[in-house]
Amino acid sequence: RDLPRLMRGLAVRCHARGETLYEDDGRWRESPASQLACLGQLLGSLSRRLDPPAVSAAICDGWDGWLREAVPVAEGELPDKLQALFSQPWLPPTSAALAVLRCISQSMVAPAVKA
Repeated sequence: RDLPRLMRGLAVRCHARGETLYEDDGRWRESPASQLACLGQLLGSLSRRLDPPAVSAAICDGWDGWLREAVPVAEGELPDKLQALFSQPWLPPTSAALAVLRCISQSMVAPAVKA
């Protein structure tokens, strides 16, 4: 529930290299579909810079397929979509990009219990 708020204006920089890995334009994204699109940009950007090329390619290809399926049904809570996303078999649990996203999203670190 915190990711859409935190992504607004988010900048991820590698100070050791003086490189900006990702920078959001600061616009508020109301719909889950637009939030997912923004998340995809962040995930791809991080993966291309932090993960090995084969892992990054798998993540970017997997994301494109998953997003085509998820956006038409992008109703509901974004944390639920993220929970489904991060359980996809094409997303390696050792991905550095995934580790960064888990740091950003409290709901992914400690998801709420559903009744």
